[in-house]
Amino acid sequence: MAGFLSRLKNGLAKTRNKFTGALSSILRVGRKIDQTLIDELYDTLITSDIGIENTEKIIEELQAAYKKGQLTTAEEILPFLKEELKKYWPEHD
Repeated sequence: MAGFLSRLKNGLAKTRNKFTGALSSILRVGRKIDQTLIDELYDTLITSDIGIENTEKIIEELQAAYKKGQLTTAEEILPFLKEELKKYWPEHD
């Protein structure tokens, strides 16, 4: 059982590192929000197993916040994403 948990932990660490690395690349300091950035973010969320439905909701919320002027640069997206992703995580007991 310990071997399984160790492999699971290592696998999750690799997934987390891949996801955060991709986000760092996409959300470079000073990068403006445009359709290319949104498409790259969509692809990253999909390949990170966020799910199609959740990814589409998150992208819709991001685009709405952008149109309202709440987001103007790429570095503002990470805190936004953290809050959005929390909506899809179960509460701790």
